Amino acid sequence: MMGGAQYQAKLLVEHMSSVGGFETTYLTRRAAPDFRSQTHRVLLISDRKGLKRYTFALDGRSLVRALRWIQPHVIYQRVGCAHTGISAWYARRYGCRLVWHVAHDRTLEPFPHSFSASLPSRLIDHAWMIYGIRNATTIVAQTEWQQQQLMRRYGRRSIVIRNFHPEPNQAAQKPTGPLQVTWVANLKEWKRPEAFLQLAEDLREQPIEFHMVGKASPNVKLMNSLLRRINALANFTFHGERTQEQVNSLLSRSHLFVNTSDHEGFANTFVQAWLRAVPVATLRVNPDEVFNRQKVGFCADGDYGRLREWLRGAAQDRVKLGVLGQSALKYAREYHSMKNVERLESLFQRSQGNDAVDERRNGRNAGGAES
Repeated sequence: MMGGAQYQAKLLVEHMSSVGGFETTYLTRRAAPDFRSQTHRVLLISDRKGLKRYTFALDGRSLVRALRWIQPHVIYQRVGCAHTGISAWYARRYGCRLVWHVAHDRTLEPFPHSFSASLPSRLIDHAWMIYGIRNATTIVAQTEWQQQQLMRRYGRRSIVIRNFHPEPNQAAQKPTGPLQVTWVANLKEWKRPEAFLQLAEDLREQPIEFHMVGKASPNVKLMNSLLRRINALANFTFHGERTQEQVNSLLSRSHLFVNTSDHEGFANTFVQAWLRAVPVATLRVNPDEVFNRQKVGFCADGDYGRLREWLRGAAQDRVKLGVLGQSALKYAREYHSMKNVERLESLFQRSQGNDAVDERRNGRNAGGAES
């Protein structure tokens, strides 16, 4: 039960552990109490109690303490927040490298668009993030658009490494009967879950079954409104929060994936759907204009009416949808395979200052971590 950035980090950690030659530690705010790994360490650096619910900046002391104990050659950090800047400060101070990976387009937009401005702590987080962007050793972008924004706004060069996913072991089996349409995201306002519900309401007479997966919104008013509408629909199933394996299983039985977000990075759910021969229809999101360049689905360019009518047509033309699905599968295999993670691995192997790090590591007291 994790977001796309966390899933990408999980795949990366598993790969690094499998190739050998790396000692990997995963630093996180949250982990299951009973989680154990035979391949890497997991260290909790904080919790989400009190003011820490609103800012990552308060993790500074515990994060630096953990890094000083590990003494890494390379820090890999994904998602823009105060952790980006704190990691960059540590890397400069102690002579290691920071590889920062962009996870969302809004990270590269001006404040307050990239963060909620409702709390002063967001300003602190944003300032730390900007410091991190300016001082990271290497920056990895998901898309060419992100690469262009990094150069335009910060004068920073970056490399594009697209999100990577393992290919399913078995070919997806699509059921006969009604068109199975799936939506997956946390139920946040900018994900526009109500637009997906509107599709189900407007197309209730069509042979379509709608499936929604996602963590409930903390916005009680929004959630109550969504549940009232869901309960009134016979063609709609709300599955709640599900694991990645459960999501992939549902996608393998789907004919179409729908995204209604106002913005994304490069949504991992797109790749998960494509690898299961499921085309994607989006209301607005079109990273690097992939829907214009590749036959992987449809983008309505923000026009809800166009999205609704495209779905209506899709329900009547399964052959066309199947052709799109096969084209999407071919595209995902070519551009989003696990070969992309090997490019990240090569970045880590270019670590500089290893001798200095090894000297500190070997000179550390046998008593354990530095205070």
